[in-house]
Amino acid sequence: MKKSSYHDWIGIFFLLSAIWGGAFFFVKITVFEFGFIGTSFLRIFFGMLILLPGLFLRNHFKQLKNHWKKIFFIGLFIAAIPWTTYSFALQYISAGLASIINATTPMFGAIVASIWLKEKLNYIKIFGLILGFLGIFMLSHDDIHLEIDNATLGILAALVSTTCYGFGACYIKKYLSTIPPVATSTGSLISASIVLLPFALFYMPDKIPSISAWGSIFFLGFICSGYAYFLYFGLVKKAGATVGLLVTFLIPVFAILYGFVFLNEKVTLWMLFSALIIVFGTSLVIGIFDKKKFFNISLN
Repeated sequence: MKKSSYHDWIGIFFLLSAIWGGAFFFVKITVFEFGFIGTSFLRIFFGMLILLPGLFLRNHFKQLKNHWKKIFFIGLFIAAIPWTTYSFALQYISAGLASIINATTPMFGAIVASIWLKEKLNYIKIFGLILGFLGIFMLSHDDIHLEIDNATLGILAALVSTTCYGFGACYIKKYLSTIPPVATSTGSLISASIVLLPFALFYMPDKIPSISAWGSIFFLGFICSGYAYFLYFGLVKKAGATVGLLVTFLIPVFAILYGFVFLNEKVTLWMLFSALIIVFGTSLVIGIFDKKKFFNISLN
């Protein structure tokens, strides 16, 4: 099979990074009008509506039906919980900070994999974990205090999200690796929608959200949480899983840019330096600098 060239996937790579970076921006806009539970539910529900047709068009409904219990369970950890805790976090921390914390997801995945799946951590990966957590401490040292305040809660909530993603990735690898990604993703959003629906109905907004908030939630759901999945599947198919992981590192660039330009969020050199340490540490954990893995990507 002929390898895809650099030109076949680079546009998708940047577009996907820009869309997922925008997710933090749009959550920041919507969460104050829909509430953190309403924002999470609507994002998941609209994303599910986009993915459903692909599930049936690709004849993957049978796989979802045959594995519905495992897919329902994993929906809690890759959608319902992390998207709700991110929405909660973005009430108190900036979109840029949340996106940088999100870049640590592979670190938590590596920790869970080493404990649960018995995957060995070599010295380079351990050093990468140390660097990553050092970067998190440096990034949040001005915001985390001994007393539990809003900023501390926001950072901890974001870390809950990344931990859930890490567990979810390992669960999928162990139990659902042979299931088509569209079936897993769609089924997860279905289960997350079912779980969050009663909470969303109970915590409905006191007043009707603005038109701009509705526009943001539609974009967040249909594009950031639905269409982006298809882009990601296409990117991995064309360029491989390593390039798919690299998207995680470009997301903060766009999230910080959107927050700075549209939300007047503060960006400091210390924040950027901490982010670089986190990205470098995470890249060591996932083996980006492994020559055999990295140069398996075709740059023709």
